[in-house]
Amino acid sequence: MIKGWLRKTIHCTATCLLATALIACGGSGDSDGGGFIGGGQTTDYTLSLKLGDNNDPVELKSGEQTSLTVSLTEGGTAVSGTVISVAASGAQVEPSSLTSNANGEAVFTLTAGDASGAATLTASVEGPSGTVEESVSFNVIGRAPPELGLKLVDLSRQPLAEITPTKKGVLEVTVSGGESAAVAQQVISALTTIGKLIPESGTALTDDTGYTYFIIEADGSDGAGTATASLTVGEQVIEASLNFSISSRLPYRLNVTLLDAQDEALSVVETGETVIVSVLVAHEDSGEPIANQLVSIAAGDLGAVTPTAGTTITDEAGVAQFKLAVGQTTGTFEITISATFAGGSAMERLNVDVIQANRSLGYFDNAGAFVEGVLLINPDKELSPGGSASITLGVVNDAGERVTSEETVTLSSNCLLSGAASIEPSSPVTFVGQTALTYTASGCSGSDTLTATLESTGAEASGVIALSEVIAETIRFEAATPEIIAIRDTGSASDLSESAAVTFQITDIDGNPVSNSRVNFSLGQDIGGIALYCHNDAFCQYSSNSDAVAGRSTRTSDRSDLDGLVTARVLSGFVASPVRIIAYVDLNEDGKQDEGEPASSSKSLVITTGLPDQNSVSLSASVLNIEGAYEADGKQTIITVRMADKFNNPVPDGTPATFTTELGSIVGSCLTQAGACSVEWTSQSPRASDTVDRYSAPITIFENIDNDTPSRYRCPSHLEAYGPCPDDIGDETVNPPGAPRGGRSTLLVTAIGEESFIDKNANGRYDEGEYWTNLTEAFVDHNEDNRYTPVQRDNCIDPAAADDVCLAGFEEIFTDYNFNGVFDLNNTPAAAENSSLPDGLFNGVLCQPEDAATGICSRELLSVSNSLVLINSFSNADNFTLMAINSALLEPTALQGGQTYTLYVADVFNNPPSAESTISYQGSGRCDVITPAPTIRDTSRAGAFAVSFAVSTADGEEATAEPDQVSILLTLPSGSQTVRTYSCDVEEPPAPVDCNDPQFSPPP
Repeated sequence: MIKGWLRKTIHCTATCLLATALIACGGSGDSDGGGFIGGGQTTDYTLSLKLGDNNDPVELKSGEQTSLTVSLTEGGTAVSGTVISVAASGAQVEPSSLTSNANGEAVFTLTAGDASGAATLTASVEGPSGTVEESVSFNVIGRAPPELGLKLVDLSRQPLAEITPTKKGVLEVTVSGGESAAVAQQVISALTTIGKLIPESGTALTDDTGYTYFIIEADGSDGAGTATASLTVGEQVIEASLNFSISSRLPYRLNVTLLDAQDEALSVVETGETVIVSVLVAHEDSGEPIANQLVSIAAGDLGAVTPTAGTTITDEAGVAQFKLAVGQTTGTFEITISATFAGGSAMERLNVDVIQANRSLGYFDNAGAFVEGVLLINPDKELSPGGSASITLGVVNDAGERVTSEETVTLSSNCLLSGAASIEPSSPVTFVGQTALTYTASGCSGSDTLTATLESTGAEASGVIALSEVIAETIRFEAATPEIIAIRDTGSASDLSESAAVTFQITDIDGNPVSNSRVNFSLGQDIGGIALYCHNDAFCQYSSNSDAVAGRSTRTSDRSDLDGLVTARVLSGFVASPVRIIAYVDLNEDGKQDEGEPASSSKSLVITTGLPDQNSVSLSASVLNIEGAYEADGKQTIITVRMADKFNNPVPDGTPATFTTELGSIVGSCLTQAGACSVEWTSQSPRASDTVDRYSAPITIFENIDNDTPSRYRCPSHLEAYGPCPDDIGDETVNPPGAPRGGRSTLLVTAIGEESFIDKNANGRYDEGEYWTNLTEAFVDHNEDNRYTPVQRDNCIDPAAADDVCLAGFEEIFTDYNFNGVFDLNNTPAAAENSSLPDGLFNGVLCQPEDAATGICSRELLSVSNSLVLINSFSNADNFTLMAINSALLEPTALQGGQTYTLYVADVFNNPPSAESTISYQGSGRCDVITPAPTIRDTSRAGAFAVSFAVSTADGEEATAEPDQVSILLTLPSGSQTVRTYSCDVEEPPAPVDCNDPQFSPPP
């Protein structure tokens, strides 16, 4: 039973607080001091708590339930409708709050907790003077906690005290007994101070019997440690632990032995010797051999191992063997043997001492005697070109016995080095004891000393091979490097060399190279100062002293090398020309070509400027009219520039070209290959001029009938006030003073080059008075008027006051070649009065230095360029209009049979549809088109697509159910379509004759 002190209330506390409040207000706590209650005096709440129904329990068992009744009164009167909250310690109360009933009571359900000891319940309510609380305590008899059992066993569930790489430990955990929790599906946590715990999370669930386990593996460490398992029950943690040890030792051993060819054990080895590395793999305790075990070897710098992979497998006796070819370095080396087992790897190291072997090189004669230092050559006579000889050599040890290990020999000679002879097998050659090789002559003459060197000791043997004389039979052109060279004194401008090496090869009758043959060279043609380099040789032939100083000769001479190759250097002159070099073998070395001496000529070598000239710059696009480019990003076309020099030879590979675009984007540059290179243009913003959009608008085919646009449209090809027009309606000659065009982008390509001129006297140079095309600095011509608008048109400074043509070109940019910040016309000095020549000077490397010095022309380069226009077209056919025009240059209200009409098709900006668009005609009723459907080709020309079509009508025939009309259908590559339909005038048949009609009069 709960003692009486548990039933106390806070009545006294409330009364004291009330008295204090009275004193603070100037009254007294005495009822005689002013009538507190009668004068608005209030009382506070009182709480009382009761456990159970009638008998108050003193203690509850864990999990046992009873009721908690909380009564709320005020001045002894029950208070209803007020929220009462209960907090618990050591127990659970449900719910946590209730509203008092009419009796001022709230009944809660109380559940005792798991832990033994005192539990406390605290009820609270918000009263008129603040929070009112009351508590009650009782005793909890807790459940007995479960117990943890812990064992360490092996995989066979036998007790285990030590874990090794081959023996894993199983940490078994058992949950048993206790009343506080079930044993199944409990989370067990484990940790270990040594070894590797699996799973790595360190947690596991028990099964229905309360059992679970963890694996502990060796982790390479040695020593003892503790494994601990724990279970959390409520706020209580139950633990169990055990101690164990770990060893990293593997129960295997590797025995390594060095053996010779007779399986005798070796303590030292010789350089160049081949030995056996024998490895026995066995259990350490039982000594039982382990078969089929993979064994690895690492010999380092000691020598080469076979198998080359450095691995092999033990046989049934547990033995693995490697062949080791000891190198040529003496000293102590380490061999490492390793094997990987379940649980880890075992390793064994063996130190090997290598001493220098004694070896001699020579051959064995017919009696078996060894001849040191000499090679046996058979036959011992002169070899003709292509002939062969056998070379025999052998190796002996310091006892004069043939060696039983492999030896490597390198063979060398002058003829072998030059390739004028060969040996088979090729050098170096590896053999045991003795070997034979085949020497073949293939262009050498005289004698060739062949030397064999033993790799292991450096011992040598040699022999001399006699070779018959090789006679040059053929001279053949090999190559000219480079094939294009620059005109003299122009190479710095084009990055071309001003000289080239021309190479020939001399061979004998069998095609073998012939060395040391004298070859004389001369020019196939001597124009413009072309020369051959020749210096300090009596054979040189100079035209002047200055040529002699510069080594510029009309002929030269040289000797073939070991490969039979001979080279002359060609020096360019002042004239662009193809050049051929004549070469002959001077067999008797008399300095002149005699009958029967082999001769040849080179292929053409080209001398040119290497710079593009203005009229040889070509620009093209894979697609000129790009469908969808006005509406969508990412539409592409390939832009290709082709450039050639004044003589229309392709510019050298690597010549840079630079690109700029008015609209969209373009890759900025490319380098030529075979005179051409390409970049990609891609549709994106901008798609129009910001200046035009702000101060005007592009001209359209409907603007005359649109009150919101200017009325600038006029089409010379028809009399309608709107619609597609085959003329360029933005041109100032068509609609003065011109207008901005929409959907058109100008591209510019520039390169460093020279102006074009007409070479009247064909001397390959610019001469005074010859006509040339003067170039301004290059610019992107937005308004397609062939002028740099910001400079070359008047009143184009202020866009607010500029006309439409100025606005269309207001954003044009130029290539400032000389970086002076000014658009240069290059028009000074002015041409003479009445001269047909342009103002300015010819610019180019074909201006001779002496002419440049006197101001006749200039050798300064400039930007050569070319432009093209792309159409940014639509992929929606609603943006296109079709219009038929009759012979009166008007759009007909109806089509007439036997008449021909012109069909114009354009988008809103008067641009034609893109290539691969199709136009089809469909007649109906008694009307049809008799002209085949046209083909729309790729073009960026300004103006509508135009085509003629003829109409036929079935005059006099009865009408059909279908209307008499022609429909013209435009289909874009995107599949989008638009149609224009015209009705047809058809002559109706005569009315039927009624013979009974009084008005009928038969024909006479």
